[in-house]
Amino acid sequence: MEKSSSDEDEDVGSDEEYAPSSSDTDDSETEADDLAPENTGKPPATRVILEVDSLTNMIYKLSKCPDCNGPIDVDIKTTCIASHVKAACLNVECGYILHSDPPAPTTMHEKSNDNYHRTTDYAVNVLYVLGMMCNGNGCSEAAKMLGLLGLSNDTTMEGRSFHIIEERIGRIIRELTDETLLENLIEEARLSMENQSDFDTWKRSIDPTIATAPFLPKERYPRINCCSDMAWQQKGSGHTHNSPSGHSLMFGHHTRKPLVYQVKSKLCNYCSAFKKRNPNVDVPPHDCCKNHDGSSNQMEPDSCLELIVSLCDKFECVVNLLCCDDDSSVRAHCRWSNEVFLANNPPGTKLPLVKKKVGKNKGELQERPDKGKLPQQTPEPFFVADPNHRRKQLTGELIAWQKRKWIRSSQ
Repeated sequence: MEKSSSDEDEDVGSDEEYAPSSSDTDDSETEADDLAPENTGKPPATRVILEVDSLTNMIYKLSKCPDCNGPIDVDIKTTCIASHVKAACLNVECGYILHSDPPAPTTMHEKSNDNYHRTTDYAVNVLYVLGMMCNGNGCSEAAKMLGLLGLSNDTTMEGRSFHIIEERIGRIIRELTDETLLENLIEEARLSMENQSDFDTWKRSIDPTIATAPFLPKERYPRINCCSDMAWQQKGSGHTHNSPSGHSLMFGHHTRKPLVYQVKSKLCNYCSAFKKRNPNVDVPPHDCCKNHDGSSNQMEPDSCLELIVSLCDKFECVVNLLCCDDDSSVRAHCRWSNEVFLANNPPGTKLPLVKKKVGKNKGELQERPDKGKLPQQTPEPFFVADPNHRRKQLTGELIAWQKRKWIRSSQ
């Protein structure tokens, strides 16, 4: 049946109606080019997650042995979560085997030639553990993630692999951290010193690669202003000081970057596990992380004291002003003892007077308590209060006062 002329006209009209004109096409392409984001140079993805069955079936159907033209058996080998493909001819008389390229290697250590595949030999294993550590997760979370994704070796990740990789990369992370903090300290000292000649001399004096480093007198050391605070890994209520570990940092006034750090730990997993298995045997030498005994609250003054001494003895820097929490024992410990204070000052100098904080005579002046632990050769810093911490203290006092007022009014 032939189409009528009206039908043809209708068809043509409809095509013309929906077909874009050349001007519309040019305008839309120009607009799309303007709205398109610039090429950021982001590299393409280097890894993907594929279903094992579909991958092996596809390779099995498309592949044949190049020697005997027989069928190929495909097997996927894994070391932790790093995987590679092995193809072998099913013909026993042929014996053809082909291995794919191994996963991307890591550069954290040289690969040995003992034909043994270690978890730390491959970058994907190290990056996975490093990513979990950056997110604040451990071996349990790493194993759960592998199990939920259906990836291999989720149980070994929790029991062994995570700890092995963590121990291997821990030293490298600490070395990189020390290099970064030293760069921050040098920049902070440069901004704190007015004499460029003294800065150049100081910079050469702390350079370990210079054998005959110049000497800078202590009175010309960089005097830097810092703020210090402590954080604990285990969340507490403010009254229970039972966290097994904590870390302390000092930040520079000019750069607002960390300068030095200290990690305190009351436990060592290796020591605990070894003593549990061998109660009467001495723990063999290892990289033990236990360096604190006593209350977790005592970690903060001990860490701050060690950081001040380290800046002076190791990096030849003097902490001039120190901003810290004024309700802790940091100020009491990071001062000279009364004997050292009198020895470092001219004869006839009297001990500073402080107000009594508790007791019957609260508010009266007394000689400051003799709790200072700062060495004699380390200059005593001046302390300033942290406004954020004082704001929190004031808020707590106001809330407590409001509660007391509400209780009295209800009675």
